[in-house]
Amino acid sequence: MIGAEVNIPITSREDFTLFSESQSRIIVTVTELDKDRFETEINKTSVPFKLIGKTSGSELIINNHLKIDLVKLADSYYNTIPAIMSDEA
Repeated sequence: MIGAEVNIPITSREDFTLFSESQSRIIVTVTELDKDRFETEINKTSVPFKLIGKTSGSELIINNHLKIDLVKLADSYYNTIPAIMSDEA
């Protein structure tokens, strides 16, 4: 698992911005060596993009405000629904 430090513009309530089910978005990671080439190629399309951060570490850090350990994040992602369905929550 690889962490990330991202800066996401908050346009309304923080929970709405982070968890809304509005238009789809895709996060793409590229190496520092491929960054310029990626930006050149994506600029040839009509697809909007924005650099929001970088990968590193063992936490997901959002707007230097929310910090979540990746082990805890993975546990929540993979185990919450099975635990609720089996009454282990």
